[in-house]
Amino acid sequence: MVGHCDVKQQLGGGIDRSSRIFLAQASWLTWIGGGALVLLAVLAGTIAFLLHRAEPFVRAQIVEQLQNHFHARVELDSFHMSLAHGLRAEGRGLRIWPPNSKSGAGEPQADQPH
Repeated sequence: MVGHCDVKQQLGGGIDRSSRIFLAQASWLTWIGGGALVLLAVLAGTIAFLLHRAEPFVRAQIVEQLQNHFHARVELDSFHMSLAHGLRAEGRGLRIWPPNSKSGAGEPQADQPH
């Protein structure tokens, strides 16, 4: 009957040195790769959060710059920023009224059709 030690000797002593080194490196690389993926996910989440928090500030700056440029009242219903395909900004409902020569001039009235 062949003992356990005899089988190891017949198979070359079990796992050889190069295989043990490879497994140790693979374990180390797995931890580094996993850590990098977690770091990337946290970074992406942080950037998305900061973009969401910056939207009101950027929206206010856009409205202010348009008001200064046109010397008129400006409204912007919605504004969103995204990193989906590079940095993208999208606004909807932009209204620029002509400059007022007298109070209320140029503003739409509720009873007038649009």
